[in-house]
Amino acid sequence: MKYASAFFVLMIYTFMCSAQEGDYFLTHHAYDDNRYDPENFDVEQDSNGLIYIANKGGVLRYDGRSWDLVRCPGSVYDVLITPKNQVYVAGKMGFGYLQYTTGLANASYIPLFSKVGPDGILKAEQRNDSIFFISNQTLYLYLESTKTIRSIRAPESNEFTNMFFLSGSLLLQTQDKTIYTYRKGKLRPVHAGIPKDTWILFTARHPTNKSVSLIGTDQNELYWMRNGKATKVNTKDDGYIEQSELTSCRWISNNLIAIGTLRGGVVFLNATTGAIDKIVNYRTGLPDNEVYALGNDRDLGVWVAHAYGFTRIAPDLPFRCYSNFPGMEGNLLAVMPFENTLYVGTSTGMYFLNEVKDYQTTLKQVVIKGYPKVNKPAVKEKKSATTAAVNQSVEDKNAKSKRKPFSFLRSRKKKEEALQQSTEVKEPVEVKKPIEEKKQKEGFLRRIFLRKPKKVFERHRELKSIRYTYKPVVGFSGKSISIKQLKGSLLSGGTGGLFEIKEGKASQLDGDNTLVFTCDVSSATIFSFTDGHVLKVFSRQGAKGQWGITSSLKIEDDIVHINRTNEKEVWLTGRSAVYQLKCGSDNQYSITQTLRIENPFNDEVYSFVRNGKVYFIASHDCFYYDAGRKVLLHDREIVKQLGKIERVILSNENIWVFNGDHWMCLSDDAVQHEGLNVLGFFKQIQSLYVQHAGEFWVTTGTNELYRISSSKYSEAPVSHKVLLKEVRSKGGELLPVRDLQVDQDNSSLAFEFVHPDYRGLLGTQYQYKLNGLSDQWTAWTPNASLSYQLLPAGSYDLHVRIRDALGSVSEEQLIHFNVVPPYWKTSWFYLLEIIFFGALLGITFRLNRKESRYEFVTRILTFLTLILIIELIQNLAESYWTTNTSPVINFFVQAVIALLVYPIEKILRKFLSGKTE
Repeated sequence: MKYASAFFVLMIYTFMCSAQEGDYFLTHHAYDDNRYDPENFDVEQDSNGLIYIANKGGVLRYDGRSWDLVRCPGSVYDVLITPKNQVYVAGKMGFGYLQYTTGLANASYIPLFSKVGPDGILKAEQRNDSIFFISNQTLYLYLESTKTIRSIRAPESNEFTNMFFLSGSLLLQTQDKTIYTYRKGKLRPVHAGIPKDTWILFTARHPTNKSVSLIGTDQNELYWMRNGKATKVNTKDDGYIEQSELTSCRWISNNLIAIGTLRGGVVFLNATTGAIDKIVNYRTGLPDNEVYALGNDRDLGVWVAHAYGFTRIAPDLPFRCYSNFPGMEGNLLAVMPFENTLYVGTSTGMYFLNEVKDYQTTLKQVVIKGYPKVNKPAVKEKKSATTAAVNQSVEDKNAKSKRKPFSFLRSRKKKEEALQQSTEVKEPVEVKKPIEEKKQKEGFLRRIFLRKPKKVFERHRELKSIRYTYKPVVGFSGKSISIKQLKGSLLSGGTGGLFEIKEGKASQLDGDNTLVFTCDVSSATIFSFTDGHVLKVFSRQGAKGQWGITSSLKIEDDIVHINRTNEKEVWLTGRSAVYQLKCGSDNQYSITQTLRIENPFNDEVYSFVRNGKVYFIASHDCFYYDAGRKVLLHDREIVKQLGKIERVILSNENIWVFNGDHWMCLSDDAVQHEGLNVLGFFKQIQSLYVQHAGEFWVTTGTNELYRISSSKYSEAPVSHKVLLKEVRSKGGELLPVRDLQVDQDNSSLAFEFVHPDYRGLLGTQYQYKLNGLSDQWTAWTPNASLSYQLLPAGSYDLHVRIRDALGSVSEEQLIHFNVVPPYWKTSWFYLLEIIFFGALLGITFRLNRKESRYEFVTRILTFLTLILIIELIQNLAESYWTTNTSPVINFFVQAVIALLVYPIEKILRKFLSGKTE
């Protein structure tokens, strides 16, 4: 009964909170490696934007693209990140920190203390340079400045259950619910204004006002702590939080708080009023209602750890999801807001979002006149021990939860024992029948002049909740491929025919399968093309203005678009040809011109009007109709303006083009793309509808419907910088990132970068520039890695920046490194060579000018000196002039160098020998 009632409250209250504003924008993140355990206990983010997760197998690190696991000797329960980005780890194995040696790709766990109890270290907190760690029995203090550890035992015959900060003071709670404060190395009991006889599950400090905190207790109650005083939060949630059971909490902003629950997902509270703002659970897109842990990032996102990975909730983004409301079936195909009601077309029919109000009717008895009410004595009944046990079980279920913190680590009683106790049958106990009390005697006059009390029942009708659900449009059948707006009504069609919709009801205009249709509101005309290859024209007829067919035309082609360019002209586009239709004096349409179109990929071809010209566009090219020459011509200008056309979709008579970077809308004036960069958040866009400036409706390939208020979105710069993840040599060896220096023989380097981004943006691109090799930026590329082969010796500065799908460009990041030449190319070796050859020249010169008995030795020394000097000159020349194109070219280059060196050789020979030729 408890779980059933919780589910009932969950459903009712979720519908009420969702209202017609839609649900928050969610992105899901999961690791695809079976080596990673799915159980997680904490989520934190460092100042660089990287996410660290306390995992059962160690510490998981995530950058939005790749996962890395730092193995630890035991399960990790808590992660603490200091302002200096030092990551401390607490868990089953004790506590320690993470150390990076060769960049982000290679981290290791360095233990600080491992002699802990069987439960390990449960939690970590920081104040200044002091890091506090808590186990069941001991509080540990690690001083970063001196790298020393102190410890304080829990009070005798007691255990620590939690550690938290309130109003700047470090507090600890024990098993007997006593609160202690830590001051000057000692524990002192304090009251601290916390409600008595409760265990504190969590505390969360206000982001800017440190004197304000939110407390969650084991009784599933929330309290504001202001200046040492506790005030209960009135959430007005009809018991939703109590039924869901509190687990964790995070402040998102000054006005918004996220509450994690055991069975109800995540509850968002308004910090000003204390009322529930939104509930995110299984019904609104969360994969699981059981929240393992909560985290938040610097982009105001909420991270939810659950059994299926992680979900990031983005309350700050002006996107609201409308596909989670119940009642709608099929794949989303079209959307149209009309007269304050949202209509959607799906593969199974047409639906509208309807407000459903739930009222609760109560009867109150009012006594008008009569005796005072006399309470009858209760009649005792026979009760067996089984009945008493059942009643006690109900009372236990209705009782408030008494859960201790870190309950996931503590043992529980087995369900079999509880079941055995609840079902144990004992002999019934006889209860004596009570003696009925005698009726009061009434006097004669009292019976005559005093009437019995008159009971009147008053009916009270109270609004219990407001929820929204999709209801099918009555009378509509088949698929709804598109929705158009008429004057005072809607038009939709599909496999069930063509329908006009008013106030949630549809009336059929045509029963044939409709493939494509359009309408002209000003002339009240409808054009419909059916699977029988027949174009039908409808207009209002008679005094009642009923729709009727005024013209029909057989066309043997697959028409994909109908565009009425003026009152007398209509263009139909097929996959191989376009057709010009004109209306005659008898209101009958006929084909006046058929133009073949190049469509090698058999794409859909759509028509639009721009600057008085009729254009036709497909995913490969764009054409316009030359009315004078009556031919189709390529428009190179608009193709250049659009860029590479990768995708074209038609939605509510608007043509949308995606060029690989962003979406654009084709209009009569120009190519419109203002405010459309927010579409980079969505994958596989199927349809788009512009409600008004800055307001969009988007359907995706994952069958989701979003309302986008781009005018409310402030395009902030890229929040996280680009990080160098790793540098590898040609052989794949990881190199140290700090003070990177390599030999020229190993100067083939591969760099890999990461940019932490979790918003789900598409199309993040990178750009690089290597000063010392080139002063030019590379073209934008989606590759987060680049490599260089055999870099010459020298000093280099690698610049990197990114551009996201919104067009924001990050600041440049600089990576400095050196390529060290071999020793024979260093300055000191050149100096030694100069000294050596100078000495050799001097000795040879002196020997050649003296009469010596060692003429043979002198000649050999002269010859050797010439060879060495010429070889040195030739090698120096080849190092600058030799190419790597082919051996033949290198041979001719060496021959030219030899010819140039020959005159120098003659001069040196004369100088050394001291003879003239």
